[in-house]
Amino acid sequence: MVNYKYLIINEKDNTCQIMNSFRDIEKYINEEYPENKTSHMSVSRRIKESDNKHYKYYEIIVKELIWDFNDLKNKD
Repeated sequence: MVNYKYLIINEKDNTCQIMNSFRDIEKYINEEYPENKTSHMSVSRRIKESDNKHYKYYEIIVKELIWDFNDLKNKD
């Protein structure tokens, strides 16, 4: 099973947080930049088109994190 989570780094206030969906990211960005809104489709497209699975939106960095829980099991 692969779970996708997204690390959000806000360079304005030096905070970071983990989000679970593109809609959560959209809401956060739109709260930070109400004059320059984005959509969850734009967030999705930017991450998917990025070679490194991240992008910068003004002072906010969005990075896709991937965990495959099968890799985390102890291999004896």
